[in-house]
Amino acid sequence: EQTFAIDGDTISAVANKADLEALGIDTSNMEGSGKNVSVTVRYLLIDTPESKHPTKPAQPYAKEASNRNNELLHNGSVTIEFDKGPKVDKYGRLLAYVYSGDLFVQELLLEEGYARIAYVEAPNTTHLNRLQVAEATAKDQQLHIWSKPGYVTEKGFTD
Repeated sequence: EQTFAIDGDTISAVANKADLEALGIDTSNMEGSGKNVSVTVRYLLIDTPESKHPTKPAQPYAKEASNRNNELLHNGSVTIEFDKGPKVDKYGRLLAYVYSGDLFVQELLLEEGYARIAYVEAPNTTHLNRLQVAEATAKDQQLHIWSKPGYVTEKGFTD
């Protein structure tokens, strides 16, 4: 598969090298052959429970968030949208909004209670209001991560 979920808020995808370079993204450390490179994309403005921590077990709802992310990616062709701020994080991951067909993946993960809003750093906030509405829906209905009192905190998730 060319595009798949690494976890609930990160995916692996294949991108056109020239397109990335045209946006000022350094592709020299990215693996790939020919015109395409393999990229890791970290979703802007959301956080899901950790499923791939090197020393800790998966947090509650981490596997569900990862599985749901993977399902959403198979709705159609996956496209990414960069915001106005940094396009790459300190780990070399692209920072973007992700769409699968006509679905806004971050919005659905929030609306269904698999993610919380996090890492809000202007100017990468274009879709913040829309995403806050989606998060509020899940909170009101106490879906998944919101079903455990005290589980979601300002800094992440309690173990």
